[in-house]
Amino acid sequence: MPQSPAAQEPELPELRRPEVFFDALDSLVGQDDLRLKLASTFFQYLAYLHDPDVGRPNLLVYGRSGSGKTYAIQQCIKAAGLPVTMPSAASLAPPGFRGRVFVDVLIDHWRKWKTDYGVIFLDEIDKWCAGSAQQNSRKPADQSRVGSELEMGGIALQQELLRTIEGELVTFTDDAKDVEELEDVVFDTGHVFWIFGGAFVHLDRYVRARANPHFSEEEAWEHAVPADFKRYGMTAELADRISTWAWTKPLKVPQMMQILRDQDAPRWQKRFAMLDVELRLEDGALGACAQHAWEMREGPRVARAMLNRGMDDILALASRRAATEPGWDRVVTVHAGTVKSGTID
Repeated sequence: MPQSPAAQEPELPELRRPEVFFDALDSLVGQDDLRLKLASTFFQYLAYLHDPDVGRPNLLVYGRSGSGKTYAIQQCIKAAGLPVTMPSAASLAPPGFRGRVFVDVLIDHWRKWKTDYGVIFLDEIDKWCAGSAQQNSRKPADQSRVGSELEMGGIALQQELLRTIEGELVTFTDDAKDVEELEDVVFDTGHVFWIFGGAFVHLDRYVRARANPHFSEEEAWEHAVPADFKRYGMTAELADRISTWAWTKPLKVPQMMQILRDQDAPRWQKRFAMLDVELRLEDGALGACAQHAWEMREGPRVARAMLNRGMDDILALASRRAATEPGWDRVVTVHAGTVKSGTID
């Protein structure tokens, strides 16, 4: 494995085959395209650690918020046994501004892991693109200056990121004055597996305008190319240096129902059981939540929020009823109507 001048020599993670990562994502619903991309790129990065001559990948994952991007990446990181740091791009300030900057991310990674290899997953990178800032195209005139400043800041951040991912030896001289462990550290950013994420809302419009106006959103995601991201506001230099593009598909109602059934329903049943109450969560309730998310062009995260909104109240009502009605059979059945109203029949 390549070593930076001040790096320790941590034990390399095992070189795992792509199918290990594909299998680790078995619970990821409706995203086989993403599973293949992640399985390939995580293997490529591990191969790079064992033999730098094979080259180092980087990865951009895009798609609707709540469609499984972060979960999938976390599962692969766990399967690979890699160090990881996960900052939000929206939290970083452009060069010359006060706030958290790129070097702080590198410092965090070093202080936690004492190495400069591993994953840095930079989410919400689309916030740096003009396409994100212009999602609402009709802006009041007095906001034009603010929008322009945000756009310039996003470009500056992209340029800083480009310089960092290309491979740079970074020293922490200023910070070492306060943190002794940073003294003499040289962090080689060329050792990092850089992963970028973002919703890229309305990217499908750029794809349709270029390729086919009749594409569905799902088809548009699959046919997006670097030129579409450039039109969205990603700098050409950054777009051209991303080696792998991966996407999440918009989940349909049955798929979101499956996620709620497999992940959320058991949690709620356990909570009710702690109150000595049996919860029967019908498919109609899950379907109502999933249908709302679909109609709002959202993902499982919104479906889950709708489920929680109703279940929070139902749990409290069930607890009170169990405490005040000794003859109650302690069974709560939740259907589409009660999950919407947050009531007990």
